[in-house]
Amino acid sequence: MKKKRLSVLISLFLLSCMLLISSGSAATAFTSPDAVEAFMASCAESSASDFTISCNAETFAALSADDFALLHVLEARCGIAQAELRYSESGRTFLFDHVVYDRFPYAECADEAAVQQAVSRFAESRTAGFRLLLTPELCQTLYASGGLHMVAARCGMDDLSAAYALSAGILSVKDIHYSEVPYTFCADAQTFLSTVESMAHAGIPAFHVCLSSDFFQQLDSHADMLNQLLLSSCLDHYYYSKDSLQKTLSFSEVTYTFEPRMICHTEEDIVAAIRNMGITRQTGFMLILDEALYDTVSRNSFQRLHTLEGEAGLSWCSLSYSSENNLLLYADAVIHADAVQLSSFETLCAYLLDQAAACPSEITLFLTDTLYAQVLQDLPSEGSALGTAAVQAGIFHYALQLSDVTHTITLTQIVWYPGTKLLCAARFGDEASLTLREKETLLAAVSLAESCNTPTPLETARNIHDRLAERITYTLEEVTGEGDTAVGALLNGRADCDGYADAFYLTASLAGLHVRCQHGTSSRQDAEEPASPGSHMWNLLEIDGTWRLVDVTWDDHASDSPVYTFFNIGYDRASRTHAWNETISPPLAPVTDLSARPAWEYTVTGLSEALLAAEQAISQRQTRFDILWTDAATQETCHEVISWIREKTHSAFTYSWNDRLRMLSVQDLSF
Repeated sequence: MKKKRLSVLISLFLLSCMLLISSGSAATAFTSPDAVEAFMASCAESSASDFTISCNAETFAALSADDFALLHVLEARCGIAQAELRYSESGRTFLFDHVVYDRFPYAECADEAAVQQAVSRFAESRTAGFRLLLTPELCQTLYASGGLHMVAARCGMDDLSAAYALSAGILSVKDIHYSEVPYTFCADAQTFLSTVESMAHAGIPAFHVCLSSDFFQQLDSHADMLNQLLLSSCLDHYYYSKDSLQKTLSFSEVTYTFEPRMICHTEEDIVAAIRNMGITRQTGFMLILDEALYDTVSRNSFQRLHTLEGEAGLSWCSLSYSSENNLLLYADAVIHADAVQLSSFETLCAYLLDQAAACPSEITLFLTDTLYAQVLQDLPSEGSALGTAAVQAGIFHYALQLSDVTHTITLTQIVWYPGTKLLCAARFGDEASLTLREKETLLAAVSLAESCNTPTPLETARNIHDRLAERITYTLEEVTGEGDTAVGALLNGRADCDGYADAFYLTASLAGLHVRCQHGTSSRQDAEEPASPGSHMWNLLEIDGTWRLVDVTWDDHASDSPVYTFFNIGYDRASRTHAWNETISPPLAPVTDLSARPAWEYTVTGLSEALLAAEQAISQRQTRFDILWTDAATQETCHEVISWIREKTHSAFTYSWNDRLRMLSVQDLSF
């Protein structure tokens, strides 16, 4: 018993000796934790491997509370990584032995945002380790959620060792391995897609994507969502792994495709996506559809999809698909982003007229299902709506490409009437594409328009009408091949009805008039020429908001004096001799404006008014005059008027009767 007691006394003595000889400063009792920290810092600077700390009662109690939490915090601040600690409550003394320092930086953080900032700062300096001094609650949160690993991953730390002192709130990190590939953080799908796109433009073959907890949970819970996200990105080939602790997706051996990929949830999304591809001039792209949407648009050999493509302006593509992934893959797509879906013949004609302003080499018409069927049915007929609309737009020749898939009609190999082509060149000041003959024609038309121009539109049109009738000789045998254009009419002086109409359109338009060409059929019938129905072309002239017919061809008689039988006439007269597709043509004025007719033209009803008109013409010594009946006059009535004129004048003259116009023309009357 005495031996044992002696042994204890010896141990106490040795401990007392050790405490006395440890450090000179130990003899002084520290009165605050700050003083203790300052002392420990000085020991760290000198790399002391052992030292003793004596404290007053209050300081000792503070340092030893909560399982020495505060003391461990001071150790962390001073860079003590490892030490053997002994203490004496009675002596209020701490003895540190075999102390090892790592001198890692530390940061005190009050919340997770501060943790993020601190770790980012440490990552920038590529430190091999660090300590975070936290509240016990925050330390517990990071420990339970694995939050440190998420934060570290966002900062490019690929691997690390972490030790948690939960009661003290100390998080010690060492053995940090920094990734050689980029790290980025994404909280939603759009950010992910943008991230991958930036990696693609930089050509980065490997990278890590750190996800927010919520976003990672969504992708982790819904494999289809992740699969669709990857498909919609510009990733072409890759390997990837998923780290549930760090909430990261790691990609390697990545190759990219720069063909856009878009997710579509509705039919409207499909139309908008295709149209956007047209705006950005993309010819290859991918659409990723919801499963229900894919089922809807893929029925009946993708019939519904093709309708949507037509709405979006897609006229041609090579389409492949994956029913497993609900994908539509487009290649070699031809998209007209500004295309207008046409639903009627009227809108079709208006669209062609609008396109003619630039004389493109190809025009695609996007039609509704109903209009497409109507056009197909109408195409074989003489004077089809499409053919008539093309002539009104100034198209001389074209080939057709029809798509029963997208219900589009494309006019290719377009050859424009010179009138349209030259007018376009004049308006845009670009004559580079014109041939020498076309340039000469434009100069001739400009000169003619200037010489005919007056302040009155109708008078200007009349002047052009007269000058063209004087210059041009009607022929169907123009050997130069230019007779059906303004070139033959203005340069050669020989043309058929197309050439007359093209020349009037060009010249009158240059003079500032609103003119169109009109295609249809015409039949003249008079005493010298039997009925001759056939294809014909003339002009429409708009003045003061109303359209009138102008047919220079039929007004060009052998006589030197101008004839206005087919100038500035309304529907009442035009319909007697001309037939056209009225569904797509602007309506003519219902009744001819008689106030603008020539002085030698008389409109009558019945025989008595006809005789009065003839008497007035003779009294005014008119060598020629026309009498038009508004009622159903016959050739017998005409002969009665002729007999009266012979008896009245006793002179020779010529006359003709147009049964369709119900018009008697008297010429070469002498007095």
